[in-house]
Amino acid sequence: MSLDLIENNTTTECIICLENINSTTTNLTLNCQHTFHQNCIDKWFQTTTDSSCPICRTKIITNQPNIETTSENNITILNNINFHNERETILFLSSANILIDSIFLLSLSYDVIITSHTSFLINWIGFFGAYNLNTLYLKVYLFSWIINFLITLIEVSINFETYLNYSIYLIASFVFRELFTIYVCIIISDLVQKINTYNNRYLVILDNY
Repeated sequence: MSLDLIENNTTTECIICLENINSTTTNLTLNCQHTFHQNCIDKWFQTTTDSSCPICRTKIITNQPNIETTSENNITILNNINFHNERETILFLSSANILIDSIFLLSLSYDVIITSHTSFLINWIGFFGAYNLNTLYLKVYLFSWIINFLITLIEVSINFETYLNYSIYLIASFVFRELFTIYVCIIISDLVQKINTYNNRYLVILDNY
């Protein structure tokens, strides 16, 4: 039985118990599209050895999920997906970096202008990715943070002794920056995962309907 019939309270009969099937009963739709009461079909499968539909005798996977229950679970999951924290964090971070890059773009130094233009573009990509929940933009933004992490790590590794002799606070600042970069990468990755979960669950619901 389709979801439309259940939602419109159209009743049909369970061939096993001969009672009505409607939105108030717990039902199971088999892959042959025949619907029964959940308890009735469970008992049927317990008493038969071929696991076939009582109506058409099609072989059935007995652990097939109830379509109605699957849809309800998916809707619950969608309602519990919260993009707010990760999204707001990325929007704030990218906006702050865009503002800083804009200030550096006023510099007359050629090297600073090139670096700031690149950072400016990347942060705009991150901003639009978070604002529009676009996973492609967010993955590009994540990749840029990973590259930044690796560059800083290589720089510290090469010049560790020099930095250590110069100032322990400089080393501490590099460590803090690396930890912050890891934190940002986790935030971006979590948002991408939530968006993908949302899209996958939404498609499942559309397929069920």
